[in-house]
Amino acid sequence: KQWYQRRVRGKMVSRFAVVMFIKEVNKDAGKASQIIDRVREKHNVNEDEVLEVVLDDSHAAKVTFIDLQRLTNKRNFPQIFVNETYIGGLNEIKDFAEKGLLLRQILIFQGIVDTNCEKCIRLQDHRKLAYSSKSYEH
Repeated sequence: KQWYQRRVRGKMVSRFAVVMFIKEVNKDAGKASQIIDRVREKHNVNEDEVLEVVLDDSHAAKVTFIDLQRLTNKRNFPQIFVNETYIGGLNEIKDFAEKGLLLRQILIFQGIVDTNCEKCIRLQDHRKLAYSSKSYEH
């Protein structure tokens, strides 16, 4: 892995089920945060499983912004990672939540989902995970 991948993933993304990076508080960031909070609260998921990172004007934030840009090839925000996988921004997290994939990935992160279940194993295939057009039902 590239050094910037290790820095972003190792320091933040791998430690939480959901990580959302925002540059400033705006409408999209607020909506994405509400979607994540609704899923979390509805299913009694501990808020410690979700990290929201506001990138300010500090040197560390600027370095993180550059690392994110290299990792995702995106400059817009929010940038959201679910279970260590970059999924995109507001539209993608909305789609993820509607299909039941957001909750499922949080549960996988917590070690709750049966890894012998064929459907659960398929969910861990990151390419299918972000672009699946079917809702998940266990």
